[in-house]
Amino acid sequence: MFVTSLANAQSLNGDIGRDTLRARNSKNADDGRYRGEIGLRGSETYSDNIARQATQTRSDWVTEVSPYISYYGQGARSRSNVNARLQNWLHSDSQTSNSTNLQLNATAGLEAYEDHFFIDAALSNDRQRISQFSAADSSYGGNSNSTQLTRFSVSPYLLWHVGSLADASLRYHYEKVHSDASFASGHNESAAFDIHNKVSNDRLGWAFNLSHYAVDSESSVASTTNSYSGSLFYAFVPGLVGSLSGGQEFEDFQTGQRQHSWNWGAGLRWQPDERTTIAANTSRQFYGRGFNYLLAERFERSALRWTYSRDLSTASSQSRAIQANTVSNSSASRYAAEYQTESAALQSSISDPAERDRVVRERLAARGISIFDVTQLDYLSGQSSINTIMRLAWVLEGVRNTLTLAGYKSKREAVTQQQIVQVQDDLTTHQSVKERGWDAVWGHNLTSLTSMNVRYAFANVSGVATTGQLDSSRTNSIGLNLNTSFAPYTTGGMTVNHIKSTGTAEYRENAVAVYLNHRF
Repeated sequence: MFVTSLANAQSLNGDIGRDTLRARNSKNADDGRYRGEIGLRGSETYSDNIARQATQTRSDWVTEVSPYISYYGQGARSRSNVNARLQNWLHSDSQTSNSTNLQLNATAGLEAYEDHFFIDAALSNDRQRISQFSAADSSYGGNSNSTQLTRFSVSPYLLWHVGSLADASLRYHYEKVHSDASFASGHNESAAFDIHNKVSNDRLGWAFNLSHYAVDSESSVASTTNSYSGSLFYAFVPGLVGSLSGGQEFEDFQTGQRQHSWNWGAGLRWQPDERTTIAANTSRQFYGRGFNYLLAERFERSALRWTYSRDLSTASSQSRAIQANTVSNSSASRYAAEYQTESAALQSSISDPAERDRVVRERLAARGISIFDVTQLDYLSGQSSINTIMRLAWVLEGVRNTLTLAGYKSKREAVTQQQIVQVQDDLTTHQSVKERGWDAVWGHNLTSLTSMNVRYAFANVSGVATTGQLDSSRTNSIGLNLNTSFAPYTTGGMTVNHIKSTGTAEYRENAVAVYLNHRF
């Protein structure tokens, strides 16, 4: 975000261009493609610990009625994707208040002037978990450890050719964040100028970048950074590209005072065929060493993906929304890993990105993973932070069975200066927050209309508080989901879940739910 890293510099040489933009906006598809859906979901849930407390547990019956709408449109010069659901929970327990929540995830893109001027926009709204060291709100409208979070962003940008030598781009991005928890509110903006040589048969390539970034959070001192960097690329053999980059940066994130630093990077990327990608990038930044390693392999019936990275996460980079064939780089690591591996496994059989995106979402939803999960972080913070994350995901797909294994390990450290003392923020009450865990999901198609899946998940979160106390929370959960189709537009099923949490947040919960979904 702040400095054109080696990975970003490489993307400049391959991801920005007329052909890419035409493919993304379906410029050649004058007839356009559109898909819409309106539906209603209803469910009845029994929980033996509705408040997820260690003592004084109480049971409750919860009725959910949630109308939803989903729309995808792609024309000659525009595209839009909207998913909205109005969740309504009715409790039989007089001690628990009924509640309503709007889940919204919308993106749009417009080619305002042919081949040159484009505008992207995104809007999301949902409840967001605040702390990892308190019991997570249940899926029945709880709000003891969550807050409403609304994000809006707009990004106009220009693309043009510099003669026959290079392609250039100029982009501005603005994002506004609002939350009931004031520490998470604020805004950020960035501007970037990029220029790179045209793709050709030459082995040597180059790129240059100028960037500005400013963030103003209600919980931390406003910070800015300005940087420039240049990159060189060399293709040793087809599919094997090496790169070097270097530049300067002027920032005030860590001390509040303007600091100057040099940055550099080097890397290799090997892609012998469309199934295999191996990449390694390392760089020196103002916060220390940054790196990004990738191993991705796609087989006929399975896909494997391993990533290991250390970089700076800002209020903006935490909120990258999911779009066709991409997943946000937020800390929702389990969803991201499963989405990417599922999408890779289907790439050979479903060539259309929009259709593949729809199938992947439906499969994850059948496992109880909502499309809206991708807009959420594992916990909320108004701080910029240094994130070290390792993820491993493997999907094995058979004729009637699918097995997904995903593991992750992360460490998050605040890097900006705190402004407000009374902040309910894990990164202001703890020196660092570490998390590790894994998921195992087995899916089985009983018939052509009925499927089931069993999921086991483990997560462990720990952090040293500013008082010196070690806080930790360990969660084990197992669930069974049965889904069937009653009619062409009506599906339903049953879920059974058991959750056990120990440590700082200690509780147990058993829940059973039956649900029905109808598309009009």
